Amino acid sequence: MIKDIQKEDLEGIRALWYQSHPEQQQEYIDFYFQNEFFKTHCIVCEQDGRIISSLAMKEHVMSFLNRKLLVSYLEGVATLPDYRRRGHMHELMNVALDEVSHNHLITLTRALNPKIFEPYGFETVCYHKFYTISRRHLDIAASGVSHQYDIQELLDVYEEYTKHFDGCIQRDIAYYRRFVERSMLQNGNICVCRDAKGNLSGYAAYHRMDEQAEIHEIIYLDSASFMKLAAYVCGNEDEVSVQVSQAERIEMLFPLAIGKRQRFLMARINNYELFNKLFNTKAETVTEAFALMKKPIMNNEYY
Repeated sequence: MIKDIQKEDLEGIRALWYQSHPEQQQEYIDFYFQNEFFKTHCIVCEQDGRIISSLAMKEHVMSFLNRKLLVSYLEGVATLPDYRRRGHMHELMNVALDEVSHNHLITLTRALNPKIFEPYGFETVCYHKFYTISRRHLDIAASGVSHQYDIQELLDVYEEYTKHFDGCIQRDIAYYRRFVERSMLQNGNICVCRDAKGNLSGYAAYHRMDEQAEIHEIIYLDSASFMKLAAYVCGNEDEVSVQVSQAERIEMLFPLAIGKRQRFLMARINNYELFNKLFNTKAETVTEAFALMKKPIMNNEYY
């Protein structure tokens, strides 16, 4: 039975997520339910007196060809292992896509399992590149880097940085308050870089765990800021890993670094007739629609 979530279903969905995503830290799942879940419209499949499958939908504002579009984002896709391959997610997807098709021109989702979404018209539109940079190649003093910042500064530098990209999600102060809290989980932190005038020129959200340093998001206004932030996060570790958008050519700074490309974001055009009328084009596929962008795509939203 497909139904909207009820208040009494919350713990059942949380338990479903724990079992369906064992690779995720429980701390992150708990954070999601405390800070993000209430903003979604979640539908579930109930069977044998328990919730066996779930799918959540959230709204975001995304830049697209100099417009701000209200788009839907599918997340929380989960099915208990014993109930998979029985068509439950297919039922949820049909209900969800019928709903978003009446309200949003574009629907997005993380490209964690493309085979689930491709039959419904989703295509990969955004890739990330993962680099591993050796400490010996970070021969730069991390001057101007610290943990002292105001949340408004993070938002300001993000808005300046994303002027060079398209497909970005609009963020606000409330977003960055949650961003800071989430970044602090599991020994995480945020460091910032300032220019000679004291203005914020970049930030990096990172983790140091098990003798490894990993940057999950790095926003920077110049290459020197990128290098200083990377050097600071690397610290005494042998290397630091960093993920960036496909368009960012980090190998220009580090010729020996080889970027490993991975799918990150998928998209679906819910109404091609309306899309083509709005943008005066004749796109027939998602790839054709996103190829209209004059700037490279940058999207780093996890939910």
